[in-house]
Amino acid sequence: MKAGVFKRVLAVLICGLLLCVTVPAQLTFGPHGMRSASAKTLRNRTRLNTGLGSGRPRLEFVGRVGGVAFDATAKPAANLKIANMALAYSGENSDGERLLLTVNDQPVLAPIYDWQLIPIAKFVASDSFSCFTLFGDLTNAREQRKVIRQGGRVLNYHAAFTDSLMGLRLFQLDNLIINDSSWDLVKDGQRYLLGAGEPRPDFQANMTGLAAFERFKRTLPQFRSYVISDYRRNIVFSVNDNKLSITGEPSYYFWKLDPRAFTPEKLAQAKATVKQQLSVEAQKAVASGEFTSADWVVKRILAEARSYERLIANPVLLLAVRDPLLLKLFITEGDTARKALLETTDPESLVNLLVLIKALNSIQYAVEIRELSDSVSGQTPMLRAINPTVWDASVVLLRYAAFFRYFKKRDPKQWQAFMRQIRLAPKPQPYVITPTILDGDTRKRQ
Repeated sequence: MKAGVFKRVLAVLICGLLLCVTVPAQLTFGPHGMRSASAKTLRNRTRLNTGLGSGRPRLEFVGRVGGVAFDATAKPAANLKIANMALAYSGENSDGERLLLTVNDQPVLAPIYDWQLIPIAKFVASDSFSCFTLFGDLTNAREQRKVIRQGGRVLNYHAAFTDSLMGLRLFQLDNLIINDSSWDLVKDGQRYLLGAGEPRPDFQANMTGLAAFERFKRTLPQFRSYVISDYRRNIVFSVNDNKLSITGEPSYYFWKLDPRAFTPEKLAQAKATVKQQLSVEAQKAVASGEFTSADWVVKRILAEARSYERLIANPVLLLAVRDPLLLKLFITEGDTARKALLETTDPESLVNLLVLIKALNSIQYAVEIRELSDSVSGQTPMLRAINPTVWDASVVLLRYAAFFRYFKKRDPKQWQAFMRQIRLAPKPQPYVITPTILDGDTRKRQ
C-alpha cells in the first residue's frame, strides 16, 4: 500500500475510533429524548419549614423550585447514648465499604457506595437544600421557551448531583407519579445505567406497580404540583450489631392555587397598594439615574408577565379581568415581540398594565392539600413498587443526608476533615452527563 493511501486510511480509522469514544449515546427516557444544554445550577437556601409551613406554602418556592428537597437532621435513637463519634473516607477499601464510622470507639458498618456517598456528602456540605427541579432554567431564554412550547421540560440540579447517577435518579423521582414511563429507567443508547449495588430491574413488576398507583390516583383530588422531601418525617439512626441503621422515607407535599384568592375587590385593593409601591420605586430610579420613562416600565411589565406565566399560568383569571391589552400581551409570544407591542403603547396604558399584572401576581397564593399529602405519603410501599431502583436511591439520599447533617452539627472540625477526603476521591462510576432538557413525548408528534 502506498504511503499516502495508508496515511489516509489510517486517519479515517483513527477518526472513526475517536468518534466512537467521544460521542456519547443518546439518553432517552421512554418516549422522551434527553439533551444537555447550558443550564443554571439549582441553588435554593429556603428551609422546608419556611417554604412549606403553616399550610400556605410560599408560591415563589413551590412554583419556581418545587421538585425534590431534603433538609432534615437525623436524631439518635432514644437508647443510643453517644460519647464520641468519628467519620472518615478510605479509598483503599472496596466500594461500599469506604465510609468509616466509629461510635463510642467501636467500628460501625455504614454500607453506602461511592456513587451515592460522594454527591450526598457534597450536598450536605453546601448551604442549599433543593436537589432537583423540573421548573429549571436554561442560560439561553429563547431556547428555553422553544423547549417549553414543544412540550419539554428544563431540568436543573444541585451542583453536587450534576453529572452523577444520583442526579438521574432524582429526575426520575420527581417524575415518579406523573409520567407513564416512570416504571422504566433512563437509557444510554440501549444500555441501562446502573450503579454499584443496584440489581437489574424487574420492569414487569414495575409496570404492575404503576398500574396499581394509577388506580389509586384516580380517587385523589386534583392538584397543581408537589414537593418531594423529608418534610414532617422523623429521621432516626441507631447502631444494631455494629451496623448503622437509619429510618425515614420521602414524603409528598401537594399544593394548589387558592381559587378564593381573586375577587374584584381584592384586585382593586392590590392595585392601590401596587401604585404606591411603584411610585416609591420610580422615585428611587430617578434619583439613581436608572429611570428612562417608558423603558423602565416596559422592563417591569415583561418581568411581571414572565412571573405570572411561571407561577400562576391561569388563562381563566386573565379572561376574568377583561383587559384587552393584558390579553394581547399574553397572546404574544417572547420578550422581543412583547417589547415591540409595548413600545407602540401610550405611557398611561403602560403604567396601568404594569399595575394590573403586578397586582394579579400579588394576590395569588398557594395552599396545601393536606389530606392528599398525608394520603400519598402514607403509601410508600405502593410508591416504591413503581420503580424500586429510583425509590431506594432517594431513601439512601434522605437518610444519609440527615445523618451527615447530624455529624456536621456535632463536630464541625471533623466534618471539614471528612469533606477534604471526599473532595480528593475520584469521580464515581458510572460516568454520567446529566441532561438538562427532557423533550416532549415523541408519540404525540406522530
